[in-house]
Parts: sequence; C-alpha cells; structure tokens
Amino acid sequence: MPKDENSKTGTPDILNGFEKLPTMARSVRVPEVEELEALIAVVPSTTSEEREALKDAIYGPVLAMTDISRHPEAAQKEIWRFWLESFDGFPIVLVRKAFVLFTRSEKRFVSPSDIVQIIQEERGKACKELARLKQIERKRREEEEYRWRSENRVSPEQTKRILKEVGFNLRLSVNSSEYDEDD
Repeated sequence: MPKDENSKTGTPDILNGFEKLPTMARSVRVPEVEELEALIAVVPSTTSEEREALKDAIYGPVLAMTDISRHPEAAQKEIWRFWLESFDGFPIVLVRKAFVLFTRSEKRFVSPSDIVQIIQEERGKACKELARLKQIERKRREEEEYRWRSENRVSPEQTKRILKEVGFNLRLSVNSSEYDEDD
C-alpha cells in the first residue's frame, strides 16, 4: 500500500468547539483483504520452521506426481532442493492450492514451473479482487465524507463569526462569494 491507510486526517482544532472531521483515510481492515494481501506478498522463507512447513506441504504431492523416487539418492537430494527453492517466498497455502488445481486439470507429471505458473495466476486473481475491494472501500469512504460534510456545513453567519473570532475583519456577502474588508 503506497499510502499509510491507518493515518488520521482532520482539520486543525482552531475552530474552538467545532467538531473535527471524522477519520476518513483509515481503511476498514477485513479478513478477506488481509488474506488477499498475504497471498500477493512474496517473502522468502528464512526460518527453518517455514522451510519445514514448505517441505511438508510439497512432500506428498511431489512424490505422487513425479518420478523422483526412481532417481539415485544423490540426485533425489538435489531434486528436492530445487523444488524447495522454486517455491521459496510463495505462501504455502498457494503452493498447496496449486498442486490441487494441477491435479484437477492435468494428467502428466508436474514440474515446479507448472506449480509456479498456477501460483502466479492465483495471485493475479487475488490482486484483481484486492483492487476491487479497495475501490469499494474508497468509494464508501468518499460517500461517508461527502455525507458528513453535507451534514456539518458551516453557514455564512457561522463563517463570519469564526473569521471574526480568529482576528479577520471581513464582511461576508451572503449573495456573493466575495469578501469585503470591514473598516
């Protein structure tokens, strides 16, 4: 998120007693948005627990969907390392889902590139859905802000009083948008 959506916006409290604007820039955090953001993120698996979780996630599918067990032991070790490195940084939930999606559509041995391609497609869908949800949220905030501003509009008389209180000596013409200086 380029902009910090948890920051507050509002007017300076120079209006003594007038209500501040409600927080409009804070996005409502819903679990669906957080899940989509997690699917899109690419963070390398750096802890041994994450590597073990990835190993556990791919062990069964790789054995079932490849001929890895037919290779010599030294080759198997390198093949496993290659599989693990291929998925490093991808959320495990997407790796698992990609294997399931592959088995539903293909009748051949799987390769890491097949799974990575499915992961990228799923992430693309997640990006589109996240953008759609954020646009809905942005529109809701804009409507809320417009409604709040409409309900809390300052009348010309209130504006004149406020300006006078802060030291401006202006005369406001109700029928015009011009200000005239008082003498």
